[in-house]
Amino acid sequence: MKKVYTIIFTVILSVQWASSQTNVSGFINANTTWTLAGSPYIVTGNALLSQGFTLTIDPGVVVKFGTNNALQIDGQLIAIGTPAQRITFTSNQASPQPGDWAKLHFSDFSVDAVYNAQGNYVSGTIMKYCDVLYGGSLMWGSIDIQQCSPYFNHCNIKYGSWCGINFNGDHLTVDSSWITDFPKRGVYYQGGPYTFRNDTINSCAEGAIHIAGSSGVGRSRITHSYFRWNYGVLSGSNNHTTIMNSTFIYNAGPAVLSMGGNDTVSCNRFRYNSNGPVLEFQGTTDSGSVIHNNIIEYNVNTLASSWNGASVFYISGGYDTLFISRNTIRHNSSPGKSCCFFSVQFSGAPNTLQMYNNSCTENDGESFMRFWGPQTNDPSFDFMYLDSNTFINPLCTYELYNSVPYGSPNFFVEGNYWGNSNTSYIDGVIYDYFDFANQSVVYYMPILTAPVVVDTSCQSFQLPLGVEENPARTYGVMLYPNPAGSEFVVHSALFSHTEEFVLYNPLGEEVLRVSLENPDQVIPCEGLSAGIYFYSVLSEGEVVGSGKLIKE
Repeated sequence: MKKVYTIIFTVILSVQWASSQTNVSGFINANTTWTLAGSPYIVTGNALLSQGFTLTIDPGVVVKFGTNNALQIDGQLIAIGTPAQRITFTSNQASPQPGDWAKLHFSDFSVDAVYNAQGNYVSGTIMKYCDVLYGGSLMWGSIDIQQCSPYFNHCNIKYGSWCGINFNGDHLTVDSSWITDFPKRGVYYQGGPYTFRNDTINSCAEGAIHIAGSSGVGRSRITHSYFRWNYGVLSGSNNHTTIMNSTFIYNAGPAVLSMGGNDTVSCNRFRYNSNGPVLEFQGTTDSGSVIHNNIIEYNVNTLASSWNGASVFYISGGYDTLFISRNTIRHNSSPGKSCCFFSVQFSGAPNTLQMYNNSCTENDGESFMRFWGPQTNDPSFDFMYLDSNTFINPLCTYELYNSVPYGSPNFFVEGNYWGNSNTSYIDGVIYDYFDFANQSVVYYMPILTAPVVVDTSCQSFQLPLGVEENPARTYGVMLYPNPAGSEFVVHSALFSHTEEFVLYNPLGEEVLRVSLENPDQVIPCEGLSAGIYFYSVLSEGEVVGSGKLIKE
């Protein structure tokens, strides 16, 4: 009797599996719904939704792709899952690896998303509560968007072999989504304005978001987002961009690089970033760029040759007006260099740089701020407004280091607090003509006799759901696949031939140590028992990457 029951049970399972799998390839030339009953859908060859038709994917559906296969959307995709029944686009391999399949491709024929006046989705192509895993084999992105504008909400885009999203179009909105674990960029972007809100971009080895070109028509926005463990966060030709209420933590390289103009960086938190300045502004030509109400703390740049070692600001180029105000800047370090480096290209207009109502305390370096500029032979030209700031940086040799040549603009920096009211003390923390006769003069009287009170009304932060501030720092290090089967890959964007990978069990006992010989090292692990492990990547004894590995 027991034997008969087993045979019947096996037959039922086989029939059920056979009836639920649906193979897909070729043209989709009708309005079509992929249902949970037909799941998983196996893309056995490239599939294309034709123009004028809608593909609807129901909650809980799994779509699996064969090697190098893609799904192209020339019509309208409606893929709306739920928190409990997410829609999954993934590899059809038994042990998935990054790059197992090609991409979801949205062409210029696909139906754009439509929004109301409040910016809420109304209609058009949408992916909501969707997971896109292990794509990118054709070296573009796991999601490739050309001249169209789909909407992404609560999506997880992970473990690809290139970029998460490759975008070239009019406008992109990514809302409440995760883009994580990519050996290139999280988002490679060129086109019109963009919106990222409530997003997490994590562990992208060549940067979170790179703007290759922007039309500047309309305003781009990054709000309430979280960036961690990326090598660079926002880079490229930004223009008319607002970055607000976001957290940048444990990234390497410049956190925000602006080469456009009329940008606003406000009410953000920059913490524990390394090997680059927090904010780099280059060549901004439009007036009115603003950096205000940010908390900038515990950032360090040990790369003396990069960005002149600046850990907070590296400002260069011919900007019109740049406003730096109401920031809290503390506990940042630039060993032997300056925390803030200003390479001033005098434009002929007064007060091109305005720095006021900032609290700058406990920073470490040769100087807190250093100014450099060409000779203009106009010592009366007042190019800068530096007023109502607090400078208390006893670990710095100088608060202000003037490298502007004699005969160039003198500095008029009245009305600041220098940590002491004694003029002999202030003379000692300002480097100018009186220290070296080839420099211009810094005039600092009158002085404030007490620290300024900085407006912190918007300096409160809430982390995105599921995010924890892990003190482990990962600079361009990524491990995949995770969970791992018989092997995994350690990717190191800053590979230096001196790194070691060390794996520990939950008791903290070392179970594996491997010297890394290349930036994408394959490490066999078939001898390890299934379970949770913790890893560190060491470079010359310093931990440069760490995290958790799950062994299946």
